[in-house]
Amino acid sequence: MNTPFLGRSRRALQAAASLLDELQVDQEKPVDVFQVIEELGLWLVFQPLDALLGAVVPKGSGGILVTTERRPTIQRYTAAHEIGHWELDHSQPVFDTDHDVLSPSANERERLAQYFASYFLMPPPLVHAVASRHGIGRRVNVSPAQAYLAARDMRVSYEAALRQMNNLQVITERQRDTLLQTQPLRAKQDLAYGHRPESGNADVWTLDLQTLHQQVDVLIDDEIVITLPENRSTGYRWLDDNLNDQRAARRACPAPPLLLAESGTRTSAHTRPAPTEPRRPTERTAADTSLQVVFDAYEPGWAPPATSRNVQAVRRHLAAADHTGDSPVQLSAGDVPVPSVPGVGATGRRWMALKAQAEGTSTFQLHYAAPFEPRTPPAATFTVEATVQPAPHVRYRRHLLSALLDDTDDGSPR
Repeated sequence: MNTPFLGRSRRALQAAASLLDELQVDQEKPVDVFQVIEELGLWLVFQPLDALLGAVVPKGSGGILVTTERRPTIQRYTAAHEIGHWELDHSQPVFDTDHDVLSPSANERERLAQYFASYFLMPPPLVHAVASRHGIGRRVNVSPAQAYLAARDMRVSYEAALRQMNNLQVITERQRDTLLQTQPLRAKQDLAYGHRPESGNADVWTLDLQTLHQQVDVLIDDEIVITLPENRSTGYRWLDDNLNDQRAARRACPAPPLLLAESGTRTSAHTRPAPTEPRRPTERTAADTSLQVVFDAYEPGWAPPATSRNVQAVRRHLAAADHTGDSPVQLSAGDVPVPSVPGVGATGRRWMALKAQAEGTSTFQLHYAAPFEPRTPPAATFTVEATVQPAPHVRYRRHLLSALLDDTDDGSPR
């Protein structure tokens, strides 16, 4: 049944789609909403607003205010909401609270701006591309971690992503409501193998051993969670640059002299091997400190537990597998099952979380090496190259300052 509000909501969605097309925005990538405000010829001001999230002020050519007191996803959604007011309300002054921008029970005018903002920030091509990337659909069991990844990649809040995916029928209402029962922080914690990010508003980025050199773009306070295979029974561990330098700087003990030389006489002192010269640690630059390790854990590979109840069976199992060449002895009913190949010395997993503390490009390396072997080179080196960006309002202010300096630079000496 068509209602006046349904018709107005459709016009709000059409207005958002038309503006995206008019500005030739790539709708398969996150929308740079602050750049859009600039292209519309509006001024944009970030202020530490306490009672408001944003405002539209029809002064001069018109402008938009956005608070600095909320996380980047809310800042972006607020900016899109205010663009909606500018387009739908014909440049009338608007002052928006949390309820106006975020609540489904806001008045009709605010709900129309919400529809505009949701479509503008999450157009169908972007939503479908992200959902496909993370395996999200109506007929699959979508986890909160998958939903969070979709929201992170679209640079919107967890709730906004779920509601828009339901609006576009990517997920059902039941899936949406079930996923909304999980807090975003819990979804991030599940994604980070149980580690709770130090900042609840920060995003989490997971890396594994797909390639030995990986790049990631993050914001300050975001955390990069690394998971790598590690088998400590081999004597090798993942060492950061400092530990690897300490390893390489160890002074190797000389080999003991032979009791008898080949000539049959005792080896003299001057024939003893010279001690290995330690390598000086590499000096680290200040940029390397912008990624701080805030979590480090190791989970060993599976091995059958030897309890008083089944220790003899486990020993027979290992003995049969290791020495006879026959099929391993099977444990009796009630014993802990063991695989056909014993898990002794199995490869485990190493987890580390790096927190982005300062902006700039920073490199973090892990070396798979033997901690007490100074002359043995690492078997592999895993490199993370992170570009850490400041908050959106800081970036935009720098952009304005740079543009102002370019306009006033006439080439004359100062």
